[in-house]
Amino acid sequence: MKHRSAFTLIEALMAVITFGIFMFGLILAFMLIIGTTSFQNRRTIALAIAQERIEAVRNIPYADVGVVGGIPSGILPNLEYIERESQIFSVLYDIRFVDDPFDGTFGNGDALPTDYKSIHVEVRFDAFGVDDGERVVTSSIVAPEGLESDAGGGNLLVEVLDSVNEPIKDAHVRVVNTDVDPDINFVVFTNADGEVFIPGAPEGTETYQITVSNNDYSTAQTYQASLQNPNPNPPHLSVFEGQLTSKKFFIDRLSTVALSTFDSSQLTKTWWDQQFRYRTQLTITNTGSVELTPGTVLSVPINHAGLVAATRSLSSGDDVRIVRTTGGTVAEQDRVAAYDTWNSATTTLWFRLTESIPVEQSNTNYYIYYGNSAATNPPIGLSNIFAPDAIGATAVWYAEDGTGTQLIDSGPNAHHGNLANTDGSAWVAGRHAGGLQWDGVDDCVTVPDHPDFSFSSSFTLEAWVKVAADTPSSTLLEKPNGLTHLYQMSVVENAGAKQFAFTYEDAGIDVTLQHSQALPVDQWVHVAAIVDRDAAMVQLSVDNIKDPGTPFVAFGNPNTNPVTIGCDSANRFFRGALDNIAMTPAVKTEFPSSLEGFGTGVHAPETFSVGTPISNATVTLTGSKSVGTDAVGSPIPKTILNVTTDLEGALTLEDVEYDDYSVTTDGEAIGYDIAGSIPQLPLQLSAGTTIPLWIFLAPHADHTLLISVENAQGQPVTGATIRVQNILSGFDQTVVTGFTGQSFFTSLESLTYDITVSAAGYQPMTFPLPVFGQTTQRIQLGVL
Repeated sequence: MKHRSAFTLIEALMAVITFGIFMFGLILAFMLIIGTTSFQNRRTIALAIAQERIEAVRNIPYADVGVVGGIPSGILPNLEYIERESQIFSVLYDIRFVDDPFDGTFGNGDALPTDYKSIHVEVRFDAFGVDDGERVVTSSIVAPEGLESDAGGGNLLVEVLDSVNEPIKDAHVRVVNTDVDPDINFVVFTNADGEVFIPGAPEGTETYQITVSNNDYSTAQTYQASLQNPNPNPPHLSVFEGQLTSKKFFIDRLSTVALSTFDSSQLTKTWWDQQFRYRTQLTITNTGSVELTPGTVLSVPINHAGLVAATRSLSSGDDVRIVRTTGGTVAEQDRVAAYDTWNSATTTLWFRLTESIPVEQSNTNYYIYYGNSAATNPPIGLSNIFAPDAIGATAVWYAEDGTGTQLIDSGPNAHHGNLANTDGSAWVAGRHAGGLQWDGVDDCVTVPDHPDFSFSSSFTLEAWVKVAADTPSSTLLEKPNGLTHLYQMSVVENAGAKQFAFTYEDAGIDVTLQHSQALPVDQWVHVAAIVDRDAAMVQLSVDNIKDPGTPFVAFGNPNTNPVTIGCDSANRFFRGALDNIAMTPAVKTEFPSSLEGFGTGVHAPETFSVGTPISNATVTLTGSKSVGTDAVGSPIPKTILNVTTDLEGALTLEDVEYDDYSVTTDGEAIGYDIAGSIPQLPLQLSAGTTIPLWIFLAPHADHTLLISVENAQGQPVTGATIRVQNILSGFDQTVVTGFTGQSFFTSLESLTYDITVSAAGYQPMTFPLPVFGQTTQRIQLGVL
């Protein structure tokens, strides 16, 4: 009997999914067709409206062709809305006099620049139901009957440039004059040269109000004279009969200032990189029985997930750095997190000690820095962290891959191994950061053969190993040679104990050596086999304790068999863990030991930043641009921003105009003076940028002095010595600039002080400086 097969659940689900994908694509294509059709329909209507309005304008008397409140003045609105087929279209009229070059232009022999009028009709519409600025534009001209007309008046030229003197196209220029009849009030747009030329403007003395703007740009304008601003800059423009009035206006993209206020407690600290907002000082205490030497591998746990949740660190960990500070020298160290386990509550950082720490002594020269959102490419050279060094090695497998089926060789030869019969659970915590676990059943790593592995000269094999109570006699690493072994490191059971063994071929037969020291169970221990061909000697090491050497007659010959790790050709599979497996083509005499204090006694005190945030701090940003001067000639700033930080001492200032801003506080009102800043003040704010501004506050005093030191490139000079003296008062104080390149002096008297500034590699500087109130001085040092 034949049986008809039924659909399985999976087949039914796949059919539903396939049908769903097909229907989704069909609906999407249908919507796209409808949207495209709708767009074309709207565009067709808009074009028809534009052509209709052009024809309507051409049919009205020449004298009436103009915009109400415009130049030329006329009967047309500057903007109107038309409804067609239940859709709204906006119609913008731009009508101007034209100075045709056929009969010369104004200033070049043409006394009548109002030859005829240009008509531009722009119809805007929504392409897909959203305001995306789709438009159609039609243009035409109308000319007076007979000879060109003399509309009279003068000529107005407005130029709009950005902060680097580049013209801005399509900038909005509003022209207002309420002293003429009819009133003038219209908006025009600049051309590709950033210009608007308006001939035929009625005469008026300082009556033309000009305002220039653009989307997401700053605004520039003319100003009316008043009691508060008797000398405006620029004043409203004047236009005179037969003359040209021109004016340049500068606008550019608005910027953002991310303001933060801190106390001044950390200003004198040596800071590695001011872009890193936070750091933690490490206290490394040697609680072991031997000295911690340079090269010792250390680990420190951090709750990186907590830092990420508090927005203090990147989830990638790229901003987390280890930095050593000593004797005025600041140096970044290579560091790695085991298996790249960032954004974890149990992230562990590993790095190498670069100095000695005696027994029962502590070291506080190391810091963890973080909190730089722009940080990339941290130093993670494994050879600069773990031992042995990969430089000059035949192969070094640090087992820091953490995933996949390949054991990466970090040495120069790329002898990568292939993992077989393993899953993700094989990657475990190692002696240093990550390691590999073998199950003792069938796990195996195979490294393809290479002539390097036959070692024509002396060599050393080593690894960190952790055996279990049930670890059988098994292979750690081998290169077989037929029925013998060119070399093999293994674990053997001997009277219930686990021992490190090494087998090698001598004169055609296998010789096996066992180290006298038993291997501890469930503890990491370092093992090594040293083959000295020059001395014809083999020596074993466990935790840097070496057995006496054993001579050999004729070490084995090269072969083409692969190297295996954790297994061998006789299926003796290792049960336990390995880390930092290495082959070096040289005799090594010193090795690490599990008795040394790797990572012991590393503590992370309370994280501190560049200062404790100060909440509700009011500061004033005053721009250097002015809109005129007062009755005594003092500049009237265009921009004054009085702002107060939030409960976390932070505030984001958006839509700020590009300018140089002084930053001040009302010390008596808020109880704080500015003791430092990043960047140094005044704040130089470029167009279209976002810049962090950190203000450091100190308790208020009547007279203070803040000196900022920079180099020729405008970079802060840290470690500069600033001496402030007044012989008559006996004041003499020296302060070294901290990470901001600044020194702050408080509780001064209102006197003139002698200032001496010196820094290594720079020319010293001495000058007198009167101090009154909150005095600031910014100086630039030249190199020697």
